[in-house]
Amino acid sequence: MTNFSTVLHQARVIILQLDSIDDHTGSIIRSIWNSLDEISFSDAQRFLQRATQSDPKFVGHNGTNETNLSITQLQSNDNRQLLIYPPGRGGISIKTIDYLCLATDQYVNDIIIDFYLKWFYDRISKVERARTFIFSALFYQTLSTFARDINFHKHVNETDDEKSYVRVRNWTKNVNLFEKDFIIVPINENSHWFLAIICFPSLKGPVTFDTHLPFEMPRLPKRHRENDCGEANVYVTGDESLGSTYISPVNNSPEPIKQPLILIFDSFAVTSHKGVMAALRDFLSCEYKVKLPGMPPTIFNKYNMPGHHVKVPQQNNSTDCGLYLLQYVEEFFNNPIRDYRIPIKHLANWFDTITVSRKREDIANLLQKLVNERKECNNKILLPNIPFPTLNGQLIEPKRCGSQFEMEEMSKGSSIIATSDDPDDETRLSGDDTCRSKRLRCVSPK
Repeated sequence: MTNFSTVLHQARVIILQLDSIDDHTGSIIRSIWNSLDEISFSDAQRFLQRATQSDPKFVGHNGTNETNLSITQLQSNDNRQLLIYPPGRGGISIKTIDYLCLATDQYVNDIIIDFYLKWFYDRISKVERARTFIFSALFYQTLSTFARDINFHKHVNETDDEKSYVRVRNWTKNVNLFEKDFIIVPINENSHWFLAIICFPSLKGPVTFDTHLPFEMPRLPKRHRENDCGEANVYVTGDESLGSTYISPVNNSPEPIKQPLILIFDSFAVTSHKGVMAALRDFLSCEYKVKLPGMPPTIFNKYNMPGHHVKVPQQNNSTDCGLYLLQYVEEFFNNPIRDYRIPIKHLANWFDTITVSRKREDIANLLQKLVNERKECNNKILLPNIPFPTLNGQLIEPKRCGSQFEMEEMSKGSSIIATSDDPDDETRLSGDDTCRSKRLRCVSPK
């Protein structure tokens, strides 16, 4: 009589594990083998572990596993160092707690921002790397945060701008920013991530894109509008372009241009970042004096280094601002701007929302891959199981969540407190209305 309790369940399983696959290729594979089921990376690793433990091909004559393969499943409370990227001195240390912030509805921290920007920078072309510098996510915070200087007496005669510069001058001790075309500055203000890119800081003014011939920019008139004094033509600089409506200038040259600019990419664009632009200009002015001492000093201002808020895809929740920042950087190099006339309006549909939604899973898979590449080949580590908004790049049907609740509340007759598109309007988000609580603010009708 057979004892069924001792019978082992066996099955033949074929696992296709691909580093990357686009949607079109995936649909072709599914059409050929319509019985395929998509599983997570961790499930695939578990299948592998079970197979190597039971398959005779992997077991030696002494009954032990010749591959000595072991798989460790990390738990969320095991806050160990996962890897250092890039390896060696100066690399970014990534711990379990950093990985956990990739879960759905969590806020991406500065470690993940710095890691992914560095990883992406290592994969752009050598030419692009040579003309690009990326600051750490802590750079702007250090630049803009007031700190009592323990050596105050040494800097008593310095201006506030110079004191701010002293705090960050070592960040560029091995690089001349004025030899770069693009300076990437990830910024976190009031728990909200956005991106500033300083473009062509060495240029003295607009030039044609390919031939580098001087180009005189037409003034950009704002549409007539009523004010207290009646109608008037109002001319604005790039700093005041958030939400502004322009009459398109006559383009006397078919050739695109480039010019010194500070571009702001914000996925929650309801506020003007004039203070950020001013702080970056002041930093550049001090940096110019240090790095080019033989040249006449250059004071950067909104006329020779205008700022511009680029119209870009916007986040539809309260937590994805850091992911949008990363996607802006990717698109800046993968689908670059070809004409730096402002306003830059053609980037409103730069990428789809799903591109950002799958980024949590993509970065998690990347970390999983790098962790095991840097571990012993016979010791695989599985990162903690955390929820993502996507599975294998496909959006998961969301459960009832905050954003859904808010939309339901709005449909019951609530009214939205709107913010003004006019940058001169004092209507702004308060300090509490940050990325951590940045849902549509609703009030019940009285």
